[in-house]
Amino acid sequence: MKKTYWITCNVEPDIQHLSLDRGRFPCNFVVRPRDLNRLLANFQSSLQEITIIATEPTSLPFDDASEIGGKAVELRSYVDPTKENDSSLHTQLWIDPTEEFLQYTHTGDPVDVTFGVKELKAFLSFCEGCEVDIHLYFEKAGE
Repeated sequence: MKKTYWITCNVEPDIQHLSLDRGRFPCNFVVRPRDLNRLLANFQSSLQEITIIATEPTSLPFDDASEIGGKAVELRSYVDPTKENDSSLHTQLWIDPTEEFLQYTHTGDPVDVTFGVKELKAFLSFCEGCEVDIHLYFEKAGE
C-alpha cells in the first residue's frame, strides 16, 4: 500500500522594502560575519548580551600612556546595573576598525548599542551562510 499526499500553497509573496535615510546615522560599519564571530569568540559562552561602543577614530599612535591607542570600537560584556554581587566574567575588547571592518564611519559623541548574543550569533550564521557582509547603522540605543 502506498499513500501519497499533496499540499498546495498558492500564496503570493509580499516583499517588504525598507525606506531608510542612511545618511542620518552618525555611526555605521560593514563587517564580515566570520570576522565578527571571531571577535565574539573572546567572550564567555554563557554571555546574554554584548554592548558595542563606537567612537571617533583617533590618529594618535599607540604608546605606553594610552592603552587603546587609535582603536575606536569597543566590544564589552553587558553589565546589568541593577544586579548586585555579579560574579560573572566581564570582558572588554578594543579593536581598530581599519583592521577588523571593511568600512567604518563615526562622527560625534560615542554611541553604544546592546545586542542579545543569541540573536546576534543566529543573524551572523544566516549572513555567513548567504555569504553577505553585515551593514550596521545606528545613532543610539533603541533606534
